[in-house]
Amino acid sequence: MSKIRDRNELFRGHFEECFRHFVTAHITAVPKGSKESAKAKKPIADFCGVAIQTVTRWLYTQAPPNGEPLIRLMCYLDMVGYTLIELERMPKVHRNFLELVGYGLLTGDEATEFLGYSSASTFYHVLRGKYNSSEDKKEKMWNAWKERREILQQRKDASQELLRPNIPPRVCPEVELPKTTEEMPTGLEAIADTLLLLAAQVRALSSSQNISKQERGQQ
Repeated sequence: MSKIRDRNELFRGHFEECFRHFVTAHITAVPKGSKESAKAKKPIADFCGVAIQTVTRWLYTQAPPNGEPLIRLMCYLDMVGYTLIELERMPKVHRNFLELVGYGLLTGDEATEFLGYSSASTFYHVLRGKYNSSEDKKEKMWNAWKERREILQQRKDASQELLRPNIPPRVCPEVELPKTTEEMPTGLEAIADTLLLLAAQVRALSSSQNISKQERGQQ
């Protein structure tokens, strides 16, 4: 199994939902105008083959791209831990071929010409399931992926290592997590801690009731 798939899931949803979640996480971690802003956008720009200013526009207008940059952005979100429902439901032959474009092994124009489509927009509609593809084109997609699957896996592994962003996980603010595994109560220790807490609450309740009785006896 690919290393890209063996990861903790950050979020699951359709592309638009995953994109909005990513935008919120990114802007929260690196506010606009901060010193680290351009540096944080560079991995996205490098992966998608666009300028940093383009990524800025995507993030702050929440308007995702079209065409080849969209395919690359979908693969980027998948790489960093998002589960895109469109990719999960996509036929395997289309998904494999889409990754050739998403990881830069074929450009959108090269893929369009290779498959014999009249326009790039038709090719992108096919990949996203809006149009069906012929058996002949499916076979071409499959063969193209088979010829490049080893270098595709190498590209995936390298991208995962070099271009993964630092998005902090969501932690409930009212819960303080132990700093080390040694601090985490497990097994009998957890049960004992719970019993001690309950015993303290019972003693406090009993003490309150005794005080109340004494006050009524004095009246």
